[in-house]
Amino acid sequence: MKQRISKAITPTKKIKRLSLVFLSPILLVSCDNSASQSSGFNQYNPNIDIKNETNPYRGGRDYFTEISRTTNYASPSTGNVKALVVPVAFDGYDYIKYYFSSSVDTIDDNFFVNRLEEAFFGEGKSYESVSSFYYKSSYGKLNITGDVSDIFHTSLSVQEVSSLGVPASNQIAEEFLETTNINLDEYDSDKDGKVDLMWFVYLYPYDYNGVSDVFWAYTTWLNDPSLKISNYSWASFDFLTYYVDDMADSTDTYIHETGHQFGLDDYYDYDGLRAPLGGCDMMDTNTLDHNAFSKYCLGWTDPIVGEVGKTYTLKPFQENGDSLILASNFNGSCYDEYFILEYYTPTGLNYYNTHQDVSVFKEGFNINGLKILHVDSRIGRVSFDDKYIYWDGHTYDVPPVTSSTSYYTINSNTPSSCFVNEDWALVSLVEADNEDTLMKMATETMMFTPRAENSDLFTPNTLKFGSQVYNNYVANEGWKIPCEVEITSMNEDGITITLNSL
Repeated sequence: MKQRISKAITPTKKIKRLSLVFLSPILLVSCDNSASQSSGFNQYNPNIDIKNETNPYRGGRDYFTEISRTTNYASPSTGNVKALVVPVAFDGYDYIKYYFSSSVDTIDDNFFVNRLEEAFFGEGKSYESVSSFYYKSSYGKLNITGDVSDIFHTSLSVQEVSSLGVPASNQIAEEFLETTNINLDEYDSDKDGKVDLMWFVYLYPYDYNGVSDVFWAYTTWLNDPSLKISNYSWASFDFLTYYVDDMADSTDTYIHETGHQFGLDDYYDYDGLRAPLGGCDMMDTNTLDHNAFSKYCLGWTDPIVGEVGKTYTLKPFQENGDSLILASNFNGSCYDEYFILEYYTPTGLNYYNTHQDVSVFKEGFNINGLKILHVDSRIGRVSFDDKYIYWDGHTYDVPPVTSSTSYYTINSNTPSSCFVNEDWALVSLVEADNEDTLMKMATETMMFTPRAENSDLFTPNTLKFGSQVYNNYVANEGWKIPCEVEITSMNEDGITITLNSL
């Protein structure tokens, strides 16, 4: 059977609308307008469906900030951010007996609070805490601090939560808000009236078989602007897999779900038909670090826009976030179609999944190489009724922001959630071996969607992108790749590439 990965409760952007609790806009991720708008394959062209030369939000983080102020669907992804973690106990359930069948007299609530404090805000032992992971992943641009509250005893029983399903977590969140004495303003660093990062960790086993989504891990929101919580994450204490071992807490599920609070989408396929990133990403199978696209969106990196005929040296992406964008008529923001390149190394936050004894589902690339991602994060305007989501049929080059409009990425790594073409994806790995297996739809005879391999990274000895790989490729926007990416040198210090004209 396929591995089940923690997920965000987001819309099936295709057609049918089921219930409001399962619907949230695709979180428009913050981005940094660092690339030169006068360079690239062609001059910057602001005339894609609308003219927006005077739009102050065209280029990056300020634009996303305005989006987040009108929707409250994303947490701040830079600066000093505060998190509140609330352990949740269900009415009538003996959680101490479940976790410790013997010697229960030596365990009290402090055990769970202390373990969660270490998992979210500690220095990281065999792996990383949520805070230490994001500090390193953001190159020091994001500093998460916070607290774990006393255990919150909800009035809902396990049976009632199971019967209610996902809406139960909203009910519990609202119950917490009604009864807590915690000053929530202390957890609002950006002063938008909402807790920066909100977590509820329930003291009950998760449901690996998928019978009940509420007993899994997800990120959703409270759709009430008057409340001090907007988006929040919900997961079992059991995701700290080795909760009895002081040296081996596994925090990857918490890290993944926190990525959703910042605005990142799931990069695995809910339909289970393909694997655009081959499982090798934190927002895919909770593996490795975040990729160059995600970090560009979150404002942690400053990609440069490549020009044909020039040579570039990228340092290891783990060190400083060097990345290069290849695009045509690039609009200067992360909401466009482009290729983004990073020099991958199995170091830093990639080390654990490449050097430790992990399952096949958690393995990562264990060689150095150029990782090339194809991104199509163009956005469109949508509207809703009780049953359906409607797309207006246009893509927008960073549109003006109003509180009465909703903008979604028109593509997803889940085929049934793509508005235009189910063969497209939000972000996918370009395979250096030119086999193109990751984006091929699985058949009924396949037990698993394919896994990315070392041969999918570009090195001086692989085929060349543009001339031998994707040599006849036509982008979703209709342009062709006008250059060859030649790797002229590669060592531990960096990779040098030349963009040769075709």
